[in-house]
Amino acid sequence: TTYDHAKWAVGSDTGSTWACIVDNNRCTSQYKRGGLVQCFMNSEFHAVLIGGTLEVDECGESDDTSTLDDEVACCHYDDATCSTGDVCCLSSCYDPSTCSYTESGCTGSYGQVHDCTWDTDDGICVVGSSK
Repeated sequence: TTYDHAKWAVGSDTGSTWACIVDNNRCTSQYKRGGLVQCFMNSEFHAVLIGGTLEVDECGESDDTSTLDDEVACCHYDDATCSTGDVCCLSSCYDPSTCSYTESGCTGSYGQVHDCTWDTDDGICVVGSSK
């Protein structure tokens, strides 16, 4: 969904049968509760999940996560004003590095309140012009 619900991961190394299911979201409201992670080795389940995988990303130092400047803040749809370059964030979420609208949310009615646009290089939704 667009609200970052359940996630799953599978091992991509040859011969791996690892699969993991996770229920925590990357939103500050979720940091107050415990989460559930279930990892197991099962060749049939792994085959189903890996068969539906369109892209495999590398983990570790080569990860292409964005690095935001310290002065970048969250901009919420109900804020009176926001600064160009701030991240258009989900409600009740205040960390610009993890709270960005999705691409579809960025172009939706809430994102348009502050002229939010999708930054394809960083994969985040940012305020396009001060409003």
